[in-house]
Amino acid sequence: MVMRKTILAVDSEQKTLTEVEQVISAFDKEEYEILLCQEGKKALELIAVRYLDLVITAIDVGDIDGLDILKAAKEHQLPVLVLTSRSDAETKEMIRAHYRPLGYLEKPLDKGILTQHFNALFYAKGQFLREIPSAIVAALFTELCSNVNNSIVILDSFLNVVWINNVLEKKGFSAEQIKGAKSYRVFDNRDTPQGDHPTMVAIKTGIRQEKTFKGNDGNPCHLTSIPVKNRVGELLYVIEVGESSQG
Repeated sequence: MVMRKTILAVDSEQKTLTEVEQVISAFDKEEYEILLCQEGKKALELIAVRYLDLVITAIDVGDIDGLDILKAAKEHQLPVLVLTSRSDAETKEMIRAHYRPLGYLEKPLDKGILTQHFNALFYAKGQFLREIPSAIVAALFTELCSNVNNSIVILDSFLNVVWINNVLEKKGFSAEQIKGAKSYRVFDNRDTPQGDHPTMVAIKTGIRQEKTFKGNDGNPCHLTSIPVKNRVGELLYVIEVGESSQG
């Protein structure tokens, strides 16, 4: 069974929420759960307790400062699209610098642009190796050459699973079922990412990390987390290479 994606849309205007719902509903309704919220405080509660794959939020939400929603989403490593009627470059630059959203959606809502963002986020994941950028192929090839018995996972910058190798598939993980899911939920059975996890440290520092710890099977596991960046230094993916020792 494919894991459903949960999307939270926040705006004080019901009209905008309805338009967002219409766009998302045009995709497979069985694959997505849409949470609509007109109150900022309620949105913060949902971010804290629900499994979310995307937050679409306005800046002007009425009862609280919309920046608090962006802050909460950032703390939970959630991708965000910002709904705004503020067209000034200064506001957008401030949001981009502090919260790094996926993009902006001007109001009145352009459904075509929302569809483009939606496609890029959810339908570019889990592709085959030949479709993955060359930087990943090069790093992955190096690790495979050193030990083909290692488990390998490719994550995007939001900790969503993009690709796994056959070592993990032999352990019972299905690439089709877990692609796009949060890695810490799939592999660690956690609701939130662990701050000192090698991948979290690699994302924060941009530097390759290694750590040995006890795996879910009770045996020692050595994990290497390799950040992959674009030409301007922005993080694109993290490659996790795991080597287990039988006790």
